Parts: sequence; structure tokens; C-alpha cells
Amino acid sequence: MPLPRRLARFNRRITNRVAFPIARSAPGLGVVVHTGRRSGRSYRTPACAFRTPRGYVLALIYGPDSEWPKNVLAAGGCTLLTRGAAIPLTAPRRVHTGRQTSVPAPVSAVLRVLRVRDYLELDTEASGLPALAGHRYVSLTTFRKSGAPVATPVWVAGDGDALVVISDHSAGKVKRIRADPRVELRPCTIRGRVLPGASTVTALATVVDDPDGVERGRALLRRKYAVQFRAVELPARLRPGPRRGTSVLLRITPS
Repeated sequence: MPLPRRLARFNRRITNRVAFPIARSAPGLGVVVHTGRRSGRSYRTPACAFRTPRGYVLALIYGPDSEWPKNVLAAGGCTLLTRGAAIPLTAPRRVHTGRQTSVPAPVSAVLRVLRVRDYLELDTEASGLPALAGHRYVSLTTFRKSGAPVATPVWVAGDGDALVVISDHSAGKVKRIRADPRVELRPCTIRGRVLPGASTVTALATVVDDPDGVERGRALLRRKYAVQFRAVELPARLRPGPRRGTSVLLRITPS
């Protein structure tokens, strides 16, 4: 059976207040902002949240009779605070299953041990590039002079209606974009495997060499990926010699 309701009440009063900052930035977690179906008040609840091709799936670790999923179902949606972004979600539906394919295998194994069988699936209201900004990894396809596609998994951050990517100035994808700005994007895994059912977004990419623009892109990615992005930056910061000019910003806009 799911975790006991007594533990849920303790967490709501004590643990959740400590967990909020972690849940808003840690992978696989988020804070669900929902409205009480009777009180009309706004509440915030930490939850296990995982990306799907259509939106997010939330694990109901205290069972389907918890108050917050009932609130989300009654309101027809909620807002998920995750990875530095506030993502409106809609069309909630409860799913009872032994294993959620969108949940990473190690986490799914733990949830099965805890006998968690109920999930809440929701769709993102956004589409196109803004929807991709909520994904952790995106497959960026660029094109050779021959027209042959080359796909690369990248980190992305939203910047209004655009996406930003940081890359080394000598990377193959940067050279291909300078020659042909057409790109295609799809949500993927860390290894570049496109998520099942994911749609392709066609866009245009521009290479930005301006140091201020590059630093602004870094700040957006740093806010989304937190410690993970800083760890990637560290070797470059420790490398002797000038660092300015070695990275460029790829700004991706609707075609």
C-alpha cells in the first residue's frame, strides 16, 4: 500500500517546509501549486514529477485519496514549479498501473517496493518551443551541406518564446548552423533517445558570439540545471588561459 496518511500529515506540517527549496530544483521533483476545492485557497505540495511527451506524470505516493490530487482533478489543472520554471498543467487524469514508463527505472523500482500504483498524468498548456523548455534533454538536429541530419542531445533553457543552448564555438553543430540555420527538436533522454510519441518542432537557430549574450544564456541554464551545470562549467573555469570567446550561444526561434 502507499505511504500512510499519518506520515503525509506530518510532512505537510513539518517536512514540506524544508523540502520546498529542494523540490523546486532537484531532478525528479517539483512543487505542485493547487487550489483547494472547498476553501479556494492556494496550496503548495512537493511531489515526484517526471517528464512525458505530453507533459508530466506525478506519483501519488500517499495514494489517490490525498487532498492535493483531488484538488487538481477538481480544478482541471495546476502549476508545477520545477527546475526554476513555473509550468501550467492541464487535463489531469488518474492512472493506476504497475509501472510508469516515463519514470526512470531505479525510481520506478523504489515506487513498486512502496506499492505506489497510482499516478496523475497532466498535459502542458504550451506547445512548440516553450513546451520543449520544460524538458531536461532535447535532441537538436542540424543539417550537413548534403542535407543529412545530425542529432545531438543538448541542455536547453527557455527565453521567452525562444530556446537557448550553450556550445563550444568549434562544435560541429555550430558550424552546421552557421551554414544552414534550420533545426529540428524533439524531447529525448540523456543518451539522445527520442521519447516515444514525441513530436518534432521545426525552428531556426542563430549563433550568438556576443559575450554578454553568452553569459545571459549561461545564467538561464545555470538556473535550470543548478549544480549539474556548474559541474560542467568547472573544468573550463579551472583551465589556464583566457576563456572568453570559447563558447557561443545558440538562440533557437520559431521558423
